[in-house]
Amino acid sequence: MSRVKETTNNAYFVTRAARGDVAAALAILKRAGQGNAPMPGDELPG
Repeated sequence: MSRVKETTNNAYFVTRAARGDVAAALAILKRAGQGNAPMPGDELPG
């Protein structure tokens, strides 16, 4: 990867991380899938 792309990518992720709200993200993940029955293909492999 070129040095310019590396610097641009780093700046992008640093900016995004600064805007993040960990508490809000965890609240969304906590309720994900609640009230939905399992769908075909949701089985664990094995």
